[in-house]
Amino acid sequence: MSDMAHSDAVGVSVPTQQVGKPVLTIPAWAWYASRDEETYLVGPESSREAVIQAATQDFDGEPFHIVEACKGSMSRYIPTGKRIIEWMVECSDDEGAFGEDDYCELVGSAEAIAAAEADAAQVLSEWFARHSAIFPTPWAFLATRNGEWVRPDTPTQPESSTQ
Repeated sequence: MSDMAHSDAVGVSVPTQQVGKPVLTIPAWAWYASRDEETYLVGPESSREAVIQAATQDFDGEPFHIVEACKGSMSRYIPTGKRIIEWMVECSDDEGAFGEDDYCELVGSAEAIAAAEADAAQVLSEWFARHSAIFPTPWAFLATRNGEWVRPDTPTQPESSTQ
């Protein structure tokens, strides 16, 4: 399987794949603006200056908050290989597949179970890499940095981030 390269497109998370390793989603950082630090209606923009210019126009010269942020990916909801195996065991127990007074227990060495968990994780990661285009990008920010209030009528300087 070939590696998938990270794109610098604004507001896009791009999965990268290395053969034999789980998918790593690299979030793209972009700039957003809000009147209230709650709902960011302006953005994504590729630079601080671009979001200030857009927000100054959109918010009619009123003060606004800007933040550099990245959005998450649906990949964070993929269950781990260990969780998939635990779920299979739980389902067999719930259905009574091993008798009324018995329960399912994995057999094999700890190394064999760990290898099965790693294989399941690899399959799920490869599946997500192949089909990631069908999943929407969550609206909520995964992380933020460089937040500040801007008053369009005065010069601005970046302030230190709280996150």
